[in-house]
Amino acid sequence: MHQLRRGSILVTVALVSWSLHGCSDGTVDAGQSCVDLDQDSYGESCLAGPDCDDTRRSVAPGEAENCSDSLDNNCDGAVDEADSQCSSSCQDADGDGYHDAACGGSDCNDSDPDINPSAVESCSDDVDSDCDGAADGEDPDCATVTCVVAAASLHNEALPQAQTGTFELGFVSTPSRAQMDSVIGLATGVPTQYSDLAAVVRFAPTGVIDARNGGSYQADAAVTYAAGVPYGFRLVVDVASRTYDVFVAPNGGAEVALATSYAFRSEQSAVTMLTHWAVTAEVGSQAVCDFTFSGGTAPPPSAIPQPPSLDTVPMPSDAIMVGSAAELTAALQSAVGGETIALASGAYGVFAISNKTYSSTVFVRPQVGATPVFKSLTVTACKKMQIAGLSILPRRMNGDTVGLAVELSGANEDIIFEKSLISYADDSSGWTAQNWLDYAYNGIVIHGNRMIVRDNFLYNTAFALDNEATNSLVSRNHINGFRADGMRGQGDYSTFEYNDVRNCVQVDENHADGFQAFTMGAGGPGTGTITGVNLIGNTIIDNEDMSDPLKCQLQGIGLFDGTYVGWVIENNLVVTDMYHGITILGSVNGRIINNTVIDHDFGNAIRPWIMLAAHKDGTPSVGGIVRNNISYSVSTESGTTSDHNLIVDDASLATVFVDPAHMDFRLRAGSPAIDAGAELMAPALDLLALPRSIPIDLGAYDFQ
Repeated sequence: MHQLRRGSILVTVALVSWSLHGCSDGTVDAGQSCVDLDQDSYGESCLAGPDCDDTRRSVAPGEAENCSDSLDNNCDGAVDEADSQCSSSCQDADGDGYHDAACGGSDCNDSDPDINPSAVESCSDDVDSDCDGAADGEDPDCATVTCVVAAASLHNEALPQAQTGTFELGFVSTPSRAQMDSVIGLATGVPTQYSDLAAVVRFAPTGVIDARNGGSYQADAAVTYAAGVPYGFRLVVDVASRTYDVFVAPNGGAEVALATSYAFRSEQSAVTMLTHWAVTAEVGSQAVCDFTFSGGTAPPPSAIPQPPSLDTVPMPSDAIMVGSAAELTAALQSAVGGETIALASGAYGVFAISNKTYSSTVFVRPQVGATPVFKSLTVTACKKMQIAGLSILPRRMNGDTVGLAVELSGANEDIIFEKSLISYADDSSGWTAQNWLDYAYNGIVIHGNRMIVRDNFLYNTAFALDNEATNSLVSRNHINGFRADGMRGQGDYSTFEYNDVRNCVQVDENHADGFQAFTMGAGGPGTGTITGVNLIGNTIIDNEDMSDPLKCQLQGIGLFDGTYVGWVIENNLVVTDMYHGITILGSVNGRIINNTVIDHDFGNAIRPWIMLAAHKDGTPSVGGIVRNNISYSVSTESGTTSDHNLIVDDASLATVFVDPAHMDFRLRAGSPAIDAGAELMAPALDLLALPRSIPIDLGAYDFQ
């Protein structure tokens, strides 16, 4: 196989080998190879004949002449208007430099300047953007590389991990026009408008490339750009100082220092973390390919997908557009089932809806590009609703009295709450203990049956997420910064999967848990049962900054007041400087399998354990299995099967894990945890949702 660049896209091509023994027409000698680098059937020693340019698929005998690209597209020795295929009357109606295919040119859509042979195939809009006769998945370009092509809507994606230090980003971007207006930037949370972007580079309307420096766009060097030309970018970002450098390499050339120590955008001058990158084009379109990332903080890898912008979700033509809390109330009251209610940007305040039963799901979402902001949201005794893409931003420091951001209360059924931001503050880095007590309150509380809460971001809360519902799913939520418990699971037959919980603070007498559940019977705590709960693939980290004076000692998974019946705890990563890594007191038929429970603060003698023991009232746990785990210690009693667990100490961590010093607890080559597990009852997937190989590896990660 050979590789070459086509524009900004890496194309993989084949050398087709012909073995034509016995041929007598003189076209190809016996055993000779056809070299067709651009896969257009023409090339050296090929049956179709030679190719006058074997690096361009659009140049070959039989191709239509492009009358404006300075290439001999059909290999007849004549270029552009000198070719008999071209006529002086052939038009370029859209001004993109390519003549209409109807008059001998090569522009397959001469009314759209973003569609022409030099465009990058978007792979997602059912349009043949590069005029090669194939659209989206049928275009070979889409099979060899993943690019993002953005126009007026803001396309955003999560960084590989949230960043608080210094890191580098690299990408290749191709503008569709010579004078356009498009930006690529970095943001905290999901950006919805230009002012959300902290570090920004731009293809400016004046035809130059520049970058944001505080309140304006500037450049240390004059770099112009042209349509269809790829430009390689490298950003060096220092979140702590809120500055960044930009380097650009035009069309694969030498790097030019475009910006040095530029300040984050003025509106983002206080950010302490960057989580997303985004691209948009006010005029024209912009392709971003070959995205690379290096350096920075390195939290453990996670299977948690980042929520996409709802701008990519099609908006029904009959969607009900609303722009205020009163209009939203009216729309919900009049809906019967199946409607989409789309919210404009604006303040919706403290909002509540109750006692609505719909025949089919009513979908509440933002309008394209909109940011509806609430102080709180309460849904009570409703059935069949899907609520997505909201910003719930109570600000107690500004006088709000909200103590619970999202309450799904009462006899709800079949409610989905997803892809939303819940935050009591944009930045808590300067908070004192009293600030945390005054300003950070509870995130989401869930009551009802068949409830789904997924893909939400919760920042700077007290109790972040509490599920009291039955038959429910809590999935892929990100909880960062909390002063009480990260998650609670009080409802029967519920699953908590692939959630990410990290960075608790100690500001009062509460002892925080990453996950906690306790029974509440007639006799109080510890006198009931909670049945059928699954904890699968969750990441729980006490603190990423061990120098934080408010860092807490987080109990990982704390189940202290049983009885817990039929619980499954598997594929979880618990990183904490506290004794209770995973503790169950009072279990019936519980399973603790393939978890990694580890420490990362070695300045004291505290190390986390895995424990399955008797109820506080002395009733023994029965039918338990503790298997295939990695921890500092494993403690069980009679009635529990414990086998194939790896006990580690500080000295052995480097022999087991890839990079324990930077909290990368994947298994390293040669690790004693590889192939050391038991297959019986082991999970089919690992923490990254990758299939486990046989023999089974120990811990949350399968060795890949």
